[in-house]
Amino acid sequence: MCDVLFSVKTKNNNDAFIYVLIEAELRSDYWIAFKLWQYTLSILKRHKKGLKKRTKERGKLPIVVPIVVYHGSERFNAPRTLWELFG
Repeated sequence: MCDVLFSVKTKNNNDAFIYVLIEAELRSDYWIAFKLWQYTLSILKRHKKGLKKRTKERGKLPIVVPIVVYHGSERFNAPRTLWELFG
């Protein structure tokens, strides 16, 4: 599987990006929500760095949509959100 970056037009005819982050998992990973946040932050940092190189104007960050494709034989029982890992 691979990640996909879409370029779309907004209602105001501005360019926007949607980054679909796909993570395939064979086992239920307790820390998957944390890992997805790390990957998301990495994508945003890389995008911001690219904006700085291309233009002096302020740019917009892409919307990142993380998707976990789980294909293990056991029930997926890991926390599904980052917030479930706190407290």
